[in-house]
Amino acid sequence: MALATLPIVPVSGFLFAWAAFVGPSYGGPVALERISSTLVLMYIVFVACAAFVFWTTKQLFDASGYRAAHMAIVTLIVFLAFLPPLALLSHMWFSICAVDFGRQAGSRLWQVVGIVNLIGLALIAVGSLSMVFSATSRFSMDLILCAAFVLLIGWLCLGIGLIDGARRMARN
Repeated sequence: MALATLPIVPVSGFLFAWAAFVGPSYGGPVALERISSTLVLMYIVFVACAAFVFWTTKQLFDASGYRAAHMAIVTLIVFLAFLPPLALLSHMWFSICAVDFGRQAGSRLWQVVGIVNLIGLALIAVGSLSMVFSATSRFSMDLILCAAFVLLIGWLCLGIGLIDGARRMARN
């Protein structure tokens, strides 16, 4: 599921950029409405898939005897669905737990998941704050674009970590 949702982020980014910069000049209000509806639908699909992926991650952690991430994952799922800005904090909390899980399980891959996500989330935080406090949004958008790329790598690593964890559990 994690790997299947990877295309949603770049496609959503492209549609969002089109709606923000190109659409008003060429598409008109009808095209903007369609793009907006598509973005909302894609976000709903992504949240549903992300909830499944994070819940599966929680189950893997629990099965491995690591329960410290339980609340981080549950709050992340809830905030993704209802309060996306707070999801940033929960995602950071989850990322720290992923590093800790990797350390306890002896898995460098889970440590990478946590570290890469923390880097991406920090870039989003700085980009968002820059957008609020700065008159120039180009720097902010560049940071957020870099963050999206970094988080895609983290999401890919998370998917690989889940596959690897399932294989290890099947062997035992």
